[in-house]
Amino acid sequence: MRRLQAFLRSRALEIVLMYGAFQFLVILPAANWLSRHPLISVLIGFALIATVTVVIEWRERSRGRTYPFIADSEAFGVARKAIVFVISPGSFENSVIKAVLDHQPTAVVIGLLQTSGSVESGDEYERRVLAMGKEVVRETVGDETSIRFLHESTTTLLDTIMTRHRLARGEVVVDLTHGTKIMSVAVFMAADDAGVDAQYVHSEFHDGGRLGGTERGLLLRSSRLER
Repeated sequence: MRRLQAFLRSRALEIVLMYGAFQFLVILPAANWLSRHPLISVLIGFALIATVTVVIEWRERSRGRTYPFIADSEAFGVARKAIVFVISPGSFENSVIKAVLDHQPTAVVIGLLQTSGSVESGDEYERRVLAMGKEVVRETVGDETSIRFLHESTTTLLDTIMTRHRLARGEVVVDLTHGTKIMSVAVFMAADDAGVDAQYVHSEFHDGGRLGGTERGLLLRSSRLER
């Protein structure tokens, strides 16, 4: 009902004009016939209301984006050929990267999106990933507080990986687990614009540390990726 009210307020002039045209072109010429068939007149009215409702719903769905969350275990159940890890200063945790690669063993390319202050963490990521026999592609963000720079760097890294290895969008995922808040927001926006899914590894904690073996992957599907 709220959508209908908003639509009526925003399209009042168009509705009046369409109603006048409908009256002039349809109702008046058929007035005598409709007066003898009141039931049909009522059905036409209901049909018009239903048509307007369907049009409003279609417009809302076509304009809006939806980000359907999948059950925690689903993220690790999707085969990927490339995983891009977002790295912030001091964010390295081997339990997370090991969990991701254990559950997504088909990945052959690992992208590392690092800030200028997280090079050391990026080095540690690269050493562990190379030891697992994966290829590494790194991209450094010039300004880790700028959503625009973060977006551009993510787009560059994704484009490099997908072009070099001829990967489809559905074969790539961006892991947001170790990004700062602003990094995660900007990188997710870039990934979604590129039609690439994102994921977050959720773990149980004890005494300030992650409990190994409790990692679960939460998948956030791209609104631009056809399924």
